[in-house]
Amino acid sequence: MTEQNSLTHLQNLLKVKKGQIHFVGICGIGMAGLAYFLKGIGFTVSGCDSSCGELADWLRANGITVLNGHSPDHISSDLDLIIKTTAVSDDLSELVTARTLSIPVLQRGIVLAALTDIYDAVCVCGTHGKSTTSVMLAQVLRSADMSPNYLVGAECERLPGVAATGSSSILVSEADESDGTLAEYFPEILIVTNIDFDHAETFKNLEELKACFKKVVEQTKQKIFYCADDPGAFDVCSRFTNAHGYGFDNGATRIHILEQSGQSTEFEVVTGNTPGVKIKLPVPGRHNALNATAAMLAAESLGLDRKDFAKSVSRFVLPKRRFEHIVKTPDFQLISDYAHHPSEISTAVISARQLNASKIIAIFQPHRFTRTRALADRFATAFEGVDRLILLPVFRASESPVRGGTELDLFEQFRKHAHHETFLSPSPRAAWEFYKRTRQAGDLVLIVGAGDINSISGIAGAELGVGSFLPEHPAIYIRSGLESAGLNNSEVRYKESLSNKTSFRTGGLADVFINVGSLEDLQKTFIFAKNTNLPIWVFGAGRNMLVTDMGLPGICIRLTKEGFGKILVESDELRVGAAVTLADLVNFTIQHGISGFDFLIGIPGTIGGAIRMNAGAFGNEIGSFINWVDVVDR
Repeated sequence: MTEQNSLTHLQNLLKVKKGQIHFVGICGIGMAGLAYFLKGIGFTVSGCDSSCGELADWLRANGITVLNGHSPDHISSDLDLIIKTTAVSDDLSELVTARTLSIPVLQRGIVLAALTDIYDAVCVCGTHGKSTTSVMLAQVLRSADMSPNYLVGAECERLPGVAATGSSSILVSEADESDGTLAEYFPEILIVTNIDFDHAETFKNLEELKACFKKVVEQTKQKIFYCADDPGAFDVCSRFTNAHGYGFDNGATRIHILEQSGQSTEFEVVTGNTPGVKIKLPVPGRHNALNATAAMLAAESLGLDRKDFAKSVSRFVLPKRRFEHIVKTPDFQLISDYAHHPSEISTAVISARQLNASKIIAIFQPHRFTRTRALADRFATAFEGVDRLILLPVFRASESPVRGGTELDLFEQFRKHAHHETFLSPSPRAAWEFYKRTRQAGDLVLIVGAGDINSISGIAGAELGVGSFLPEHPAIYIRSGLESAGLNNSEVRYKESLSNKTSFRTGGLADVFINVGSLEDLQKTFIFAKNTNLPIWVFGAGRNMLVTDMGLPGICIRLTKEGFGKILVESDELRVGAAVTLADLVNFTIQHGISGFDFLIGIPGTIGGAIRMNAGAFGNEIGSFINWVDVVDR
């Protein structure tokens, strides 16, 4: 079936609001919302996903069948339509089966666009701010008893879900530009928050992205409200006679900030010579004043008085992960933000700085390799104002790695251009554990990204809930235990730098570093580590050893020459301590007329390390000379 025939088929289904629809990839927030909405207007809906989470539970609770994984068995001939997410490939077995059975397959964006034909649609689009603006508009219209239908792209406490059906003809729809289907919308009212280059997987450059926006602007039936301060939105929208601009410095409607803090923003909105209306938002940021003004203008076009809007929006609740406070204590704050574009990140950092924290630590997960490559230079300066950045691997979002778009490429950009410390972490969990080992009172941690980075929020919330979050560096707690362990022949150091202990001069801080001076102390250290569930890291000479700049948790040990550096000749054997260097061993054998060890000349390191990795050269290996080894087992 051709795409046009599939679209005609969809339009016919929407007219009668009846049929069986299956969603492939139903648990994404946009797909789940659309599934719920179509179920609400009369369709029988099912779906499947390879990753079923809380949204799957929500859908099931509302009568929608959600299957785990993907299988051609999910597709039956009685289905009227398949709706797919862009995250799945066209060669997925379910889609192949659907085409074999001549069942129409359409992208989510095409279906959303088609809904504008049967509703009075208010579409909110823009590179940034569309979720907040559409959620705000839906909240206000609901509180004004205007009973809107809505489909938004973010969860919010003041809304019953990411989608809902209402009794009016109004549909508030967040219109996504990422896959280009924005060009298929024909709304009654359009909000354009801004146009900033993004979605390099779809658009080659800013001009291609603007062309997509221009298409929907041309197709808008009534009013267009656009941010006149934004160059992209101004360029696309300002020439249209039905377009109305708003902004701080440009547009027919002007915003004047009256007061702002880290918790709220108060401003006045004035259009022409009409009396201004004062709005107090319970959320921070000039960007939210822009979002609220756009929502106000759209609500006014639907018949809501500006003063009524102002009263309602004073109770506005941001969507989840839009500068969301996860933890807030007198000496610690953790905020989660969905920002994944440099402009959004800069805005989040500005808002964080208004909270007057002692230090701001950002943990960032880049989203998509294509975006990371296209905007790498802008990412490098987006975090200006933070004190430390912990960078995670790129969240692939169904993409394959591309040259210039990996976390290593981005790490290099940060190292060259940023004015803050930058660390590279292998996972969200590792980033959080590293932060805990370096935290100080008064810190603000900003979790930034659109992937699975928000798992940190759950970890942090759970730890604070059960009291296991360490208010001070773990070395403080280890110290008291080690002092009672009785390490009489060892040197114990806390928060010790490791970079001077490796030949490559890499390595952050060790919680504890012990130069172990006796077998008895080594045994005591292992017992202590086992009883306290602390990891042990063994250092030799530090040759050819790469240690992360994030340092090492737990206990690092190195055997001293005083305790483990002896070489004894016993009958026909050499008894050698693990701290003896290979160079010292070779010199000893030469001095005592012992042959066979010359292959070790030039190999760095100690006997302990050499045995561990079976060092060798010139056809020989040290394992061939080992009769027995004394081992201390924890």
